Amino acid sequence: MSARESVESRRSAILALAGGEMDRARSRRVRRARIATAVAVVALGAAVAAVLPRAAPQPAAPRALAIDFKTVTTAPASIDFAVVRGTTVPLLDTLTDREAEQALEEAGYCVRIFRVEDRPMLVDCATGAQSVIR
Repeated sequence: MSARESVESRRSAILALAGGEMDRARSRRVRRARIATAVAVVALGAAVAAVLPRAAPQPAAPRALAIDFKTVTTAPASIDFAVVRGTTVPLLDTLTDREAEQALEEAGYCVRIFRVEDRPMLVDCATGAQSVIR
């Protein structure tokens, strides 16, 4: 092998190794750029989701409402509140007076619950008169 052939073979080996390293470096840069882009897209999506207001679901139709009041002996500020939803047996939940007022407000009634001698009394918000829900 002549000196010229030896130099050319070493030169081609060096160029082949350099080309391989350049390809690997390019692959790393592309992979890192793709990861950075994906992270930026996810972060942007999270920021947009945090900023956009969330709409509260609106009830489809007014609900029928039936209430049965009874003083609860274990919790003095609570009443029994029964909601009838087309069943033969009412579903009973024990609520505080404030929770019952909120449930009535959601059903379209503006009333407050007052207790006179441990008996609940519904009072209309606008007039202050005793209220009856039918």
